[in-house]
Amino acid sequence: MCFSYIPHEKSNFYQICEHDFHEVIESIVVDLKEKGTVFVCGDLNSRIGETNDFLYNDDLDKYIESVEQVQNPIISNRCSMDKFVNSFGRRLLQMCYDTGLTAANGRLGNDKHGNFTFCTANGRSVNDYLLVSPCDYELISNFEVLQLNEFSDHSPLYFELVFTNNRPSHNIPKFHTYIKWDNNKNIDYIQLLHNQQDRLLY
Repeated sequence: MCFSYIPHEKSNFYQICEHDFHEVIESIVVDLKEKGTVFVCGDLNSRIGETNDFLYNDDLDKYIESVEQVQNPIISNRCSMDKFVNSFGRRLLQMCYDTGLTAANGRLGNDKHGNFTFCTANGRSVNDYLLVSPCDYELISNFEVLQLNEFSDHSPLYFELVFTNNRPSHNIPKFHTYIKWDNNKNIDYIQLLHNQQDRLLY
């Protein structure tokens, strides 16, 4: 689970920061995807409207023999009450294309309409997201945007994850053996290494 915050593109902090936040998040996602399931959640200050956040399968394999056709899971269309796309939104969409993550907002759980996540006197928008791979949709049993409260101008994102333990319990050891170094045995250890040096080197 990667919780992220990207400062608003017009904020003073963003103007002086030397890091590209979208690239940082993308590199973290790419690194973690090799190890398992990845979710990204947070205020990304990115407005993606209802633009597709995934690339459709192309027919390139019909023309080039070396292209392996990958079957993607069925991805439902996403709705959003925010129809606007900003420059950070375009960057977020590119990150989704590059990593295979998609927005749960307006697609999963009880958020069928893509409710606004941010509200001020200046307007409303969707810029807080849960990003997830379509292969992991089944791990999300619910997703919704909760009501605004007095503590923030952002609505909390609520989601439930379902994990199963597929390992048989009889294979899990009841006790673990730990080896603790005894400083009083330093000389014995060095002597043992010297005595076994020929066997260790060959």
